[in-house]
Amino acid sequence: IKESIEFANKAAAISVTKFGAQGGMPTLKEVDEF
Repeated sequence: IKESIEFANKAAAISVTKFGAQGGMPTLKEVDEF
């Protein structure tokens, strides 16, 4: 569960830096590099 929470937090942090719902979804590569 800890890894899932960390992944979700990273994805959320990236998504709020982009505009739009679909365009704001980070890729797996972006989350891994975060």
